[in-house]
Amino acid sequence: DLIVHNVPNPMFITDNELTINYINKEALQLLGYGQEDIAYSMKAMDLFMPNGIGAEDYPLARCIKTGKPEIDLKVTYNDKKGQAHFLAVTVAPLKNPIGKIKGGFMIINDITSDVKIHEDEKSKLKKDAESQIMQMEKMASIGVLAAGIAHEINNPLGFLISNLESLKVYAQNIDTVRLIKDNRLTLDDLKAMAGESLEGALRIKKIVSDMRTFSRRSESQRIMADMNQILDSVLAIVWNEIKYKITVVKDYHAKTNIYADPTQLSQVFLNMLINSSQAIENKGMVTLSTYENDSNIFVKISDNGHGMSKEVLDRMFDPFFSTKKTGTGLGLSVSYNIIKHHGGDVKVESEEGKGTAFTVILPKNTQTQGGG
Repeated sequence: DLIVHNVPNPMFITDNELTINYINKEALQLLGYGQEDIAYSMKAMDLFMPNGIGAEDYPLARCIKTGKPEIDLKVTYNDKKGQAHFLAVTVAPLKNPIGKIKGGFMIINDITSDVKIHEDEKSKLKKDAESQIMQMEKMASIGVLAAGIAHEINNPLGFLISNLESLKVYAQNIDTVRLIKDNRLTLDDLKAMAGESLEGALRIKKIVSDMRTFSRRSESQRIMADMNQILDSVLAIVWNEIKYKITVVKDYHAKTNIYADPTQLSQVFLNMLINSSQAIENKGMVTLSTYENDSNIFVKISDNGHGMSKEVLDRMFDPFFSTKKTGTGLGLSVSYNIIKHHGGDVKVESEEGKGTAFTVILPKNTQTQGGG
């Protein structure tokens, strides 16, 4: 649901039989339908059939059959009012937790007004698409961490509520002399409760603030950023997910701040840290290192997990490639593109049975390098 509601484009979701399970208001508007027009058990091909395409070539049916996504298929379509549209259609399968296809989804981008755009405007469309993919991958990362975050918030919330309930009882029995005489209340009790409550509330505020900063969808904003601080912020987000099985070692030596987008780099480091933790089956170690030379800042995230084969290593940055039964297969591809836009590079070393090390290389002079 979190991912679906963060997709601003027209989209709909079906089961394996192409029965519509969900359609957003943007799709209804584009296709010229009202909510009252969508009948129970309506088929996707009855809702949206591009011109010149037969049932055997319907993109979503083909995608569900092959299990392979198809991106930016160019089609034309006449809506209910007869108005022609030029569309770019993306389809992808939906899988259950064990990797079995349970349906698919279609995202529609109306490019009618953009058919004759210049090359610089085409570049903007590409950036918008990349931004949408980045946002979807952020939401997927948050989904991975959701249980841990809920637990992390629930602990301070528990003693905060308990203390407030006790204070409510004390307020109802405000005969201070009698309460102190009966050893039921002292000023120290009140101070301790207030202190614990404030500490818990501030902890919740920090967790929520970190998550809001990470999940916010915004244009790239570059500032002078400290890589060590970004790593610590990411570690705080993921900590409750990994603390019971991962020993984290910090080895920070970089001192220079660089001109970069902290939110985008947080997404990169979070993806790599999640990958490292998932590569460790029982208990293990993840090392976070930073260092620099005259030209670059280096951020290294290494683990002693199960490592990767050469075949996986060669494809790990390919879009939609994944060795996991769940996940989008976009995390490392998005991360690689973010670093490239910063004028940097990503190096990976891995050996099966010994572990993996990601090294992010970022140039110190980035104000004139990379894209925004």
